[in-house]
Amino acid sequence: MGAKDGPGKHDDLTSSEEQGDVPGQNGSSDRAKADSPTRLTQRLKRFPDGHPSSPNNEDGSPRPPVGNLRDSESAAENDGDEPDPESAGDEPHPADGAADRASRPENTKGQPEQPEDRAEPAEDQPGHAENRPEHADDRGSEGWRAALPRLQALWERHKERWPAEQRTPVDRSTDEPGSWRGDAGHYLNFEENLVTEHALDRVHKAEPEVTRTMKAVESDVPGARLAGLDYCLKGEDRFKEKIAGSLALKPERAVGKETDAIPDALRYTCQLSTENYVDGCRAAGRQLQGHGYQLVVSRNSWESLDYKGINTRWRTTEGRVFEVQFHTPESFEAKQLTHGAYERLRNPLTDKSEMGELRQFQRQVTAQIPVPDLVSDIRNFSEKDG
Repeated sequence: MGAKDGPGKHDDLTSSEEQGDVPGQNGSSDRAKADSPTRLTQRLKRFPDGHPSSPNNEDGSPRPPVGNLRDSESAAENDGDEPDPESAGDEPHPADGAADRASRPENTKGQPEQPEDRAEPAEDQPGHAENRPEHADDRGSEGWRAALPRLQALWERHKERWPAEQRTPVDRSTDEPGSWRGDAGHYLNFEENLVTEHALDRVHKAEPEVTRTMKAVESDVPGARLAGLDYCLKGEDRFKEKIAGSLALKPERAVGKETDAIPDALRYTCQLSTENYVDGCRAAGRQLQGHGYQLVVSRNSWESLDYKGINTRWRTTEGRVFEVQFHTPESFEAKQLTHGAYERLRNPLTDKSEMGELRQFQRQVTAQIPVPDLVSDIRNFSEKDG
């Protein structure tokens, strides 16, 4: 991405200096015109009937609208495993070439548009289950709302074309007592499982204090909203799956080091309006520092073609590292919509042809997200560099 890392640059996230008014700068009026439903409808009508992006079926009849994402995705899992703050956007995805080819007109006929679904247990999904009134900003821009039904339909058609494989039940009959084996076959022996459970217990004990701090930040930052607060803790099976996967790749490492290396076992999403996004990010950073928390890493992914947002990690006064993602209503909803695609893309068993479509779908969704003014001013930071 365009913003460069540099020692001491975390002041861009937490600086107490006034940065000027954000609304109305950097061509926001031009973007508003481009986002208008009329302009979007005109662009969609250019596609031939039956094309995945066309609003019409092959016989010219209009396609039915797709239900609201907040309803259709309410049971889907969003485990917070978005691009790593320290590596997101650094490496081109191996499916990029396939995605580019899939986007060409000669390859789109009869092919569903991209990505897969991040569907996992509902208990591990931050996002949709808060019993609180919807903010006026939550619906996002008119352009985003107009594009959303088409994007949802693309995903539904992709799942029809590439149905999820049925997993064979895992045989645990010969596993040693006290061990753990996940549905995907990941395995922890008795000792590894015990250490992992103790680590997860420590995360659970740290959660109430961190959540109180995050609620204070939400109250003190105008327009801030904690999305999916009920799911700030990563589910036990998902946590163990990540540990087991890491140990399989690095068997020489002690399991205790692996459990301490999972930064998103405790994670939060701070949603801010597009207009106040930059000021809100900085204000939230100052609030977290005011509570004695230390910024560990910050990754600005707003220039990424696949994912929009700012992912940060913080360390509490007791040494517990947790994650805070900063999103706009549109970027958060896009993350929910593409979670399934993200999960399939990171699955080594996914067909290469499907991966091209998944990547292209991600980019189609991400391209519709309005970019906050001056967001590139928030630079990357890693305490390892400073």
